[in-house]
Amino acid sequence: MKIKNILKKYKTPIFIYNEKKIIKNINIFKKNKIKIFYAIKANYNKKIILLISKFIYGFETVSVGEIKMLLKLKINCKKIIFSGVCKSKKDLKYIIKKKIGFISIESYEELKRLIIMKTNIKIILKVNLNIKTNTIKEISTGEDKNKFGINKKDLEKIINLSNKEKIKIYCLGFHLGSQILDHKPYICAIKKIIKLTKKIKNINKNIINIGGGFGIDYYNGNKKIKFKSILKFLMLKKFIKVFIEPGRSLIADACKTISKIEYIKKNDKKKFIIINIGMESIIRPALYKSYHRVENLKKRKGKKKIYDIVGPICESTDVLYKNKKINARINDNIIIYDTGAYCMSMRMGYNMRKRPKEILVLKNKKIKNI
Repeated sequence: MKIKNILKKYKTPIFIYNEKKIIKNINIFKKNKIKIFYAIKANYNKKIILLISKFIYGFETVSVGEIKMLLKLKINCKKIIFSGVCKSKKDLKYIIKKKIGFISIESYEELKRLIIMKTNIKIILKVNLNIKTNTIKEISTGEDKNKFGINKKDLEKIINLSNKEKIKIYCLGFHLGSQILDHKPYICAIKKIIKLTKKIKNINKNIINIGGGFGIDYYNGNKKIKFKSILKFLMLKKFIKVFIEPGRSLIADACKTISKIEYIKKNDKKKFIIINIGMESIIRPALYKSYHRVENLKKRKGKKKIYDIVGPICESTDVLYKNKKINARINDNIIIYDTGAYCMSMRMGYNMRKRPKEILVLKNKKIKNI
């Protein structure tokens, strides 16, 4: 389905998802012994979640709100992992009542709180292995300077506590961060987890949770993490079950956003292209200077000029792309690539802009409003 044809029916700004691409992304990870838990914080669209649910094992969540949404969608409660660093007593009581399948424990105090509640929920210990990854510092989670996971000192306390209370630990796990394109840190983390597992009595030694964080190529749309290398190493270690928690890698590059140029203006120092979507819906560039490819839908000839492409929000940080060389006119439509993850799920109400339309292009080329 050509974008030009879609724009005859729909106004901008609009998020266009591709069903075929989503399924293709899932199939990269859908291998024997791999249990895929989609990290729904990447994208909360209910129709997208239901589509993904047909091809994966379960879901990874970080709040009771996310769990409630999944249960309303009739997702199997036993196939939900509850993660997050700040689970309140109320949260824990709720997941026990709803018979949620798994919980990722991130601290000694959290496990103590859970033990008091007498539950049979499967416990995953999420360990901080202090492994540096080549990613944006704001989305790194696997180093000892980050708030995530159990540190080495607390892990020893947790092991002693679980042995004392005769608590069965389902498995160990880790989460290295987000937008990681190098497979080597995962291999390093798996080796460390194997060593730690040997120290724990009441645990499944042939099950592991390697988290998510698998990146996409925002710059060229080509590079992918070598998941086959990770898988090969896991199989050599004879794991019978491997949990993974991908989010971005399933949905990010399965979506393009189309936005209209409302104004072109200049001052003494800069030229600006002002489009009708901004950081209220695509916040990552403003939040931690992330990158999205951008181009004019109309292939104009002639000399290109350098512009900052900015949104409508009343903040100077509302910049989608700095110093973009482009040939553009008012009313042209701009394509913003790879907007399927951490865009609409991070959408905010600031300036009270209207929520953009979302549609799904099906495998048969038909369009579905989502």
